[in-house]
Amino acid sequence: MDIQPPTTLVELFWRRVEASGDAPAIFLPIPIDEQRTQYISKTWNEIARDVLQLAAVLQNAGVQHGDRVAQIAENCYLWILVDLATHLLGAVHVAIHPGLSGGQIAFQILDTDSRLVIVGNDAITQRLNNEIQQLRDRRPANMQLFTHDKITPSSSCSAEINTPSVVSLWTDYSAKVSPDELATILYSSGTTGEPRGVMLSHGNLTSNALAVEAAADAQHHSRKLAWLPLTHVYARTADLYAWIVRGSQLYLAERPERVLANCAVAKPTTINGVPYFFDKVMRYVQSQGGSIEEQSVRLQQAFGGSMRILCSGAAPLSNATAEFYAARGLHLVQGYGLSEASPVISMSNSTAYRRGSVGRVIPGIEIRIADDGEILTRGPHVMLGYWKDPTATSAVLRDSWLHTGDTGHIDSDGYLFITGRKKEIIVTAGGTNIAPSGIESLLTDDPLIAQAVVFGEGQKYLVALIVPQVELLQQVLRNVPPPSDILPETIAALSHDLQAREAVLKHPAVIEVFRQRIESRLASRSQHEQIVRFSLLSAPFSVESGELTTSLKLRRSVIEANHRQRILDLYR
Repeated sequence: MDIQPPTTLVELFWRRVEASGDAPAIFLPIPIDEQRTQYISKTWNEIARDVLQLAAVLQNAGVQHGDRVAQIAENCYLWILVDLATHLLGAVHVAIHPGLSGGQIAFQILDTDSRLVIVGNDAITQRLNNEIQQLRDRRPANMQLFTHDKITPSSSCSAEINTPSVVSLWTDYSAKVSPDELATILYSSGTTGEPRGVMLSHGNLTSNALAVEAAADAQHHSRKLAWLPLTHVYARTADLYAWIVRGSQLYLAERPERVLANCAVAKPTTINGVPYFFDKVMRYVQSQGGSIEEQSVRLQQAFGGSMRILCSGAAPLSNATAEFYAARGLHLVQGYGLSEASPVISMSNSTAYRRGSVGRVIPGIEIRIADDGEILTRGPHVMLGYWKDPTATSAVLRDSWLHTGDTGHIDSDGYLFITGRKKEIIVTAGGTNIAPSGIESLLTDDPLIAQAVVFGEGQKYLVALIVPQVELLQQVLRNVPPPSDILPETIAALSHDLQAREAVLKHPAVIEVFRQRIESRLASRSQHEQIVRFSLLSAPFSVESGELTTSLKLRRSVIEANHRQRILDLYR
């Protein structure tokens, strides 16, 4: 008799507990001092007991089937328990990244009408103090706010996970959750810069985790170190849910800065990461010099000595980086996906990869290339839609096909290649999706900034080209105590003398004025959305230069081409 695959996250987890029980499952970091870390393990049965305990806590707090539970926390064991316990109750987990600004976090909590808000620790609560107070003032009467230390399961629980009563409880919970039910809402910036809540079902996430594991190298995935934020669906599916599918061992990193130190203790066989991380390790190994053989040893040692395969996602991986690893005996392969696809669409492995490709489509889903080159996909991985936004949903979900906004082609052997982006979304080297138009709109709200264009595709940080409002700049320089070496006649010449304007825009005091304006305008945005460096342009973008359309919209590709060297200089 064929056993049907699980269709919900509740069923997926309970089957793993039944199959693996007392096998070591998760390893949690315990810092000894600033340099040393040890790991303690928990079995699948112990995790299941903790999930049941936490589910009871959530129920006592009034969480019911379909309610939203918002969590703002860094990666930790309790983050995973909250996720699993929320699903167990048939509630919806709203995973909010703690690095967002307080205003952004408050928006997501209120937009989802969250019944319960769980904050990782008091430090986050204090950092968000003003916004949390506003939440208390604006929240519905039944909204509650907890911190992790208030809901930590007790280690004194002695219930056996395989007793008839517990088995009956899990079976009862599983029966109440269906594949089509909403499991999570996670926010991803749209092309307008407005955040959109991506709705993923139990069927979406479960099917994608099963397909990811089916396409992966089984022999290389026995021990994984997880460090990418679980608030992003890449880590949630490829690290968390895929681990449950496989029943392997999962080590949690302390924090991103300690990944390689944790590798030395955990000795993982695989790790998921983003291009910036792998590039940084490569540059470190290169800086040490030596032959390829010596670098091979050093590279393997950097990852703990047992690494078999490295998987890159969330942003494009350069061919040079992949080839550096391959030449030194480590497979660094990449995949492709997006939040709306749960997220994986294609992936490579150690036996099926091609230079420059993002791999083959994973089992159970379809893709096709539209006439304009856009990648379309359909299958059980495609989202339910955008939360409270049917217009945006209908724009990307048409005739059951998800329009990804990316362009590409498929070769004769089925390998997918990404060639560009239709939508105006920047993907940084760290894998963060950023809508530049939203940032640009904030910048040009400042009367001193006439035009602004943001760049950062594949880079570590954002930069901007800024066109000043010359007339207002003249007023600012006249009314604010001016730098002594900018003469009144020079200020007067700004409106008609291009050379004078270029000289003034390079002056440190003028640059400082704009730096303060930019920081002020972006104070409400996350760290990833800050402008790290900028350049002031003496001439505006225009229709005549081809940098604006006839309807005065920015033509980003033309602006980037026209100012390529200036942009490159901002990354030096």
